[in-house]
Amino acid sequence: MKPAMKSDVGECVLASSPNLKTYEEIYSRVKCDYRDLSEKFKNNKKDFSKQYAHIYASRSSKTRAHLLNRVRTQWGNDIEVKKLADLQEESDSERCVIVGIIYKHQELHPSILKDISEEGAPVNLLLISAATATWKTRWKLWSRLSAGVTSAPLALIRF
Repeated sequence: MKPAMKSDVGECVLASSPNLKTYEEIYSRVKCDYRDLSEKFKNNKKDFSKQYAHIYASRSSKTRAHLLNRVRTQWGNDIEVKKLADLQEESDSERCVIVGIIYKHQELHPSILKDISEEGAPVNLLLISAATATWKTRWKLWSRLSAGVTSAPLALIRF
């Protein structure tokens, strides 16, 4: 940046009267046409919600048989294994095992479950719980899940 010019009287040009002509040459800005050519570099598709779905599905299907063997070893063949979609409000005496994935909700994290629920398709979500549970205990598990309290994919959890 150039230092402020001085007039003949020794005053700063910026502090002097606008009528004082100290510059002999005035430059004007050259006008040019502008075309935005960045369109081909923009990512207009913002659908990142399904990027982890295949990982969760693969992990769930490969470990389900092993998990069910552990459940049968722990509680025997008398205990019923249910999916979350199969839960109903039943008597407190009925005991069951719920198998699946516990998911911690993160607001900005992509969610296949959100996409499926927005499409109106029934969600066959599986939860993991090795605890034999009454209806009240199952409701606690679901409440914790929907509140985002825990994230433990395919782990045995006892209440």
